[in-house]
Amino acid sequence: MLNFLLNAQQQPSPWPSLILMVVMFGVMYLIIFLPQKKQQKRDAAMRNSLDIGDEVITSGGILGRVVSIKDNTIVIESTSDRTKIRLLKNAIVANNTPHEAPVAAEDENSSKRKSKKASKEETSSEYTDTASEEENK
Repeated sequence: MLNFLLNAQQQPSPWPSLILMVVMFGVMYLIIFLPQKKQQKRDAAMRNSLDIGDEVITSGGILGRVVSIKDNTIVIESTSDRTKIRLLKNAIVANNTPHEAPVAAEDENSSKRKSKKASKEETSSEYTDTASEEENK
């Protein structure tokens, strides 16, 4: 009986491999699925913000101007002969018409740009002052 216990090999614990698999799935979720969901939300917001007169690109590569918008469909005019095409909103890939950004975000970004420009001007004026002092000597 004692020989049986001594000869029996210990089985490795399954926990380390299980933990490794859970970590791998977690990393895969973070790398693949989260960015995809963010992109889908941005695309849906772009499609919902379409207005009549916007220049759009379809998934088939057709360029056109939005003529009418209904619940799930959109009508665009393409080319100069005013060919009208009715499409699903999901077929719109990009909106080429620039829209105004929200005022709060614009103010915040402009203040950041101004502070960056001011710091660049200060550093450039320091360099020019130093260069002019060296030339005077």
